[in-house]
Amino acid sequence: MTDTFLQGLDPPDEVELSHTRLGIASFVLGLVGNCLIWGSGLVIAGLAVASTQGMDKEILDSSILGGGLVILFGLLCTLVGLPLGIAGMFQKERRPLYAIIGLGICALTVFGGAFFAVLGLVMTPTPA
Repeated sequence: MTDTFLQGLDPPDEVELSHTRLGIASFVLGLVGNCLIWGSGLVIAGLAVASTQGMDKEILDSSILGGGLVILFGLLCTLVGLPLGIAGMFQKERRPLYAIIGLGICALTVFGGAFFAVLGLVMTPTPA
């Protein structure tokens, strides 16, 4: 018996590659971390403006502390996404698109945050 059923069908030239799951995780963690960091930064900036208008000091302090903890959680998300993006770039037979994008987002967030932290320390006036 020959394959009469499959005579008219040609095999596909290329196998469709799927995206790496580690890369998708890196991409999502980078986006979540950035949203948390920027969102909390905006809330803290708004609270700083509200503090000049007579807001209760205890509520203000606890809100700024909570915003700072959310920023640290966002930084943790990007720090976890960084090695996931690196690992996703080296997976065989997978598309590394999301791994490259996730690695870029996470690296810019981590190194940009470190840059601005050092810049803030350098520009702080020393007491005379």
